[in-house]
Amino acid sequence: NQPMVDVIVVFFMILAGGKFGLYYWFSKCDVRSVLRDTELRVYLCVLGIAAALVSGAVYFNQRPISLTSGTDVAATMKESARQGIFTTVSIQTTTGFCTSDFNKWPFLAQAVLILLMFIGGCSGSTAGGIKVVRVWIVLKVLFSEIEKIFRPDVIRPVRLGKSTMDPDLKLGTVCYVLGCILIFTAGSGVIMLLEQLHDGSTCDFTTAATASAASLFTIGPGLAKVGAIENYGWMSEWSKAVLCVLMAFGRLEIFAIIVLFTPAFWRSD
Repeated sequence: NQPMVDVIVVFFMILAGGKFGLYYWFSKCDVRSVLRDTELRVYLCVLGIAAALVSGAVYFNQRPISLTSGTDVAATMKESARQGIFTTVSIQTTTGFCTSDFNKWPFLAQAVLILLMFIGGCSGSTAGGIKVVRVWIVLKVLFSEIEKIFRPDVIRPVRLGKSTMDPDLKLGTVCYVLGCILIFTAGSGVIMLLEQLHDGSTCDFTTAATASAASLFTIGPGLAKVGAIENYGWMSEWSKAVLCVLMAFGRLEIFAIIVLFTPAFWRSD
């Protein structure tokens, strides 16, 4: 119940989700290089916008905020900001801390949190997720391809900061993001199927999808039956095994694991 504790935890969660390589430059008092880093700026902008959206949605919903301690508090502007910022930072940095039950939050807040699950933190950080720089590269490539439709004669290189990205980097990043989405989709479908075969109970799509995303991107809590005050204990053993595989995919390089299941990798020719 101490707001200053939340402030301290949020501060260090943000640090843990940032690029550790930048801290070296910061230790050398090269603040200009740190502030010029594209990924860091995008990371902080996403955090700020998302926190504002989530806090605003909780505040204007004007429903009591259910804390994980079991008590309800009024959705004042201060309390909405406190819970919204803490939850937003915790989800994007994939820390997994929860101070309130966001299962009861409005759709906008939940949608933003789900989006942050996929984005994650910066490259070279302790955070999971696709990583901010990969999402930024994919968006840059997307907008570049859209521009080619109505400006086919314009040749504009896709840049990351001041560096021009080569085609292999762009293709590899797009393939990585696509691979994450395919694995997430497959995990969601398999979990729903396994729970149906286990005891005939229905595992709703929200539960299966957020459980898949929370495991693949190593977040922890999801929504519905795996929400902030829920757990994964009710799932069948096979579903838990699938979640273990997804967690392994999330913490290791996806391509490195996929290649192990490629027959050509094991052939000597």
